[in-house]
Amino acid sequence: MLKERFVVTVLVFVISLVLTAGGLARNIYAEEYTLPYALELDGDGDYVDLPIRPGDLDDGPVTFSCRLKIAPGAGGDRMKIFSGYGDRTGANRWDFEYNNTGARQLEFNEWGGSGGNAGGPALEEDTWYFVSFVWKPGEEVILYIDGEKEASFDIENSSLDDGHNFRLAGRPDGTEKEWEGTIKDVWLWQTARTEEELKSDMQRTPAGDEENLVGYWPLDEDTGETARDKSDNENHGTIVGAEWTITIIPSEILARPHDEVLPAVLEAAHQGPSVSARAQAVELLGKLDAAADEIAPTLLGILEDAEETSDVRLAAAAVISELDADIVDRELPAIMMAWGNNNFGQADIPASLTDPVSVAVGNFHSLALKGDGTVSAWGWNLQGQTTVPSDLSNVTAVDAGGAHNLALKENGTVVAWGLDNYGQSTVPDALEGVKAIAAGGSHSLALKEDGNVVAWGSNAHGQATVPDELSDVIAIAAGSAHSLALKEDGTVEAWGKGTDEVPAGLSKVKVESIAPGGHSLALVTAASRDAGR
Repeated sequence: MLKERFVVTVLVFVISLVLTAGGLARNIYAEEYTLPYALELDGDGDYVDLPIRPGDLDDGPVTFSCRLKIAPGAGGDRMKIFSGYGDRTGANRWDFEYNNTGARQLEFNEWGGSGGNAGGPALEEDTWYFVSFVWKPGEEVILYIDGEKEASFDIENSSLDDGHNFRLAGRPDGTEKEWEGTIKDVWLWQTARTEEELKSDMQRTPAGDEENLVGYWPLDEDTGETARDKSDNENHGTIVGAEWTITIIPSEILARPHDEVLPAVLEAAHQGPSVSARAQAVELLGKLDAAADEIAPTLLGILEDAEETSDVRLAAAAVISELDADIVDRELPAIMMAWGNNNFGQADIPASLTDPVSVAVGNFHSLALKGDGTVSAWGWNLQGQTTVPSDLSNVTAVDAGGAHNLALKENGTVVAWGLDNYGQSTVPDALEGVKAIAAGGSHSLALKEDGNVVAWGSNAHGQATVPDELSDVIAIAAGSAHSLALKEDGTVEAWGKGTDEVPAGLSKVKVESIAPGGHSLALVTAASRDAGR
């Protein structure tokens, strides 16, 4: 498949795998094991609103703790962990946050008062921490990581202004960066917890009736929009935007007998509450000491589920590829994924697209050749490049240029559509016997069965002027404004912009494949290099 270097969208698909038939695995084990869940937030409008206001705490003291993990590649500046705001200008307000730039550390800020930061080590991404602050009105704030004191600083304010509800993972006024990562086991106390008590909190679940416990939100539900307070106070929170995920720590789960954890992991892989949860569970299936026939039915069900996301299906494909060969007996569908520039929907794979066998990308559009010989197209359609001819069928290959497309049919003829300002979509009369096609920026190529090349479209740089003596060609490629041909003897011919001379060294070896964009590539394998010509 040829790719133009001006293309900013990439499509890939995973070639079909062959495996056993079977439905979803059943829970056949008597002992029940429940996977731990947590709340996953994407940093963009995700938070938990708690039905408690600063004024409800009668001016403290206050201790807040939670277990959290920063998402890999989390962006933004100060990601909020816990905030409390009054409703007047200059009111005393809290921000417990992680400075994700510069210092990269925990910080506690009082607006309308003093502020400070932990000054401790940076937190690693994708790693669980138990973080806490203790606010002593008119005295100090102490910050802890994993029960260890990291810093303290003096404060002047001795009261909290009533106003908005406390917010977990965001600011009550909706400004600045919300938390991007995972949070669970949230504690709020109306007392100053000691270092020893915080270390104890790390290892336990409260009874719920502890003195001065305002709320405990484990955030371990696997569904719904309610953050349930497991204390006797029942201060249930409201979840906005966030998703449930599995807090998989492989070392802890893998330490258990596989027949104890397998039913829960199988269920989560197929019916987990979020894409992240299902993908994690699928990956864990590949690490469990389970027989292939115990996990294959569930993995096959996921892979064949057209409504499942590509991320989860791709995870299933990766695990399936490592299974024993003795369960192989049928072909499975390909998986397609898209990423990159999506200004015109070119990375939005149609939900109805099934059975893709090859793909191609243009400037701002995408193509897929299906197993039945038909073509799907999506993305920008200003020049009709995604309007596939209604009678197009029996296609064996497709390629996309800047804003036009080519399709090769079983009978050796070529169909073109899309932008035609330079004639790139006007196929030469009587062109037949074609075995390969290539679409450039504004020109087109066809390789015939007899080894000759035909070119049409823009010729501003000579890219459509095929060298007179060119013959015995076995592969072609079209760049933005130049063309390449690989000959049977392993030599390369180039014409068009920037192709004054093919590297002399290529004349001494046998080239295996070629690819152009705004530049050119030639692949010489070890075998062909050693053999020479």
